[in-house]
Amino acid sequence: MRRYVGDRGFSLVELMLALSLLAFVIAISSGYYVRSAQVFRDADQQSRVQVEVTRAVSFISTEVRNAVEIEVLSPAALQARDPASSYIFVDNGALRRWNASGETIVAEHVAGAQFELISHREATTLEFTLQVGGRLRELQTRSEVLLNNITEASPTLNPERVLRYKRAN
Repeated sequence: MRRYVGDRGFSLVELMLALSLLAFVIAISSGYYVRSAQVFRDADQQSRVQVEVTRAVSFISTEVRNAVEIEVLSPAALQARDPASSYIFVDNGALRRWNASGETIVAEHVAGAQFELISHREATTLEFTLQVGGRLRELQTRSEVLLNNITEASPTLNPERVLRYKRAN
């Protein structure tokens, strides 16, 4: 059998070295891929939590802005609910609204809420704080709503966790 000078091929050692380098490159690349996927999942979860915060703040502001009657209560007040009123409170990790139609979940991932009525010279505002959390981090947001139809209200001595209100018809 005749051998030609340029027709040698690869030796077993060369093939093993090439496969080792390829395995090393794949291992490093897969590490980056796994980390990137984790970062994406974390950012997605954080984004969902921020959407829930926005939804909760918007809901509370819209609901109480034109209320004709409003009161901040302790959680014990939920035992004797007035069917003519609506209530906003946190239970089992969700912001909920209860009214005569029943209870609905407004936003998930809400760990707590505190409401406080503040009387100014010619207006009353509702200040509220929401604690919202996910797997990664807790967020706390504070907001204030001008109550259009309430000029005088007894200021809240201590912030409480239940809001009772009646909206204008």
